[in-house]
Amino acid sequence: MSLRPWRSRGRRTLLTRAPWMVVGEEAFELPDGRTVDDFVWAQATDWVAIVAVTTERRIVLERCYKPGNGRIGLVVPAGGLGEGEEPLAAAQRELLEETGYFAERWTALGAYRLDPNCGLSTGHLFLAEGARKVREPASGDLEEIEIVLAGMDEALAAVRAGHVPGLGSAGCLALAAAELARR
Repeated sequence: MSLRPWRSRGRRTLLTRAPWMVVGEEAFELPDGRTVDDFVWAQATDWVAIVAVTTERRIVLERCYKPGNGRIGLVVPAGGLGEGEEPLAAAQRELLEETGYFAERWTALGAYRLDPNCGLSTGHLFLAEGARKVREPASGDLEEIEIVLAGMDEALAAVRAGHVPGLGSAGCLALAAAELARR
């Protein structure tokens, strides 16, 4: 079987909430000739997520409320890319703003589409090693953030127990754990 891509027959925007999200629909012709006229697509701000490991081998996590989950949970430091901002620069900025930590060594863990079916956004994931606190957090965000330091085993147990409800944070922790175990 030879897979073939769908052919776009046009798209239109239904909702714009700049800079956060654009939602629309697209018409496609499928390889077998069928057509789909109202396939929903969405674009959101691309983002970064960071697993920061301190010099004492502790993971820097944040406990905070996320409205999309409707509850308080654990997340890794993360945030949106600014206009024209490189992912590594955004990751370094977000780590410092949200946690007050600075890291010496950075490893890119990959860029992943949050939902490859309808689009959404791309998350750029990083492992930051040698992290140390250099100042108080100053994110300017709406949310209250409590910094939590945990061992990698504790962080992964929190993922399995459902205390890390976001896929970006869970995936970033899993990739960082695999990277660290590979060395």
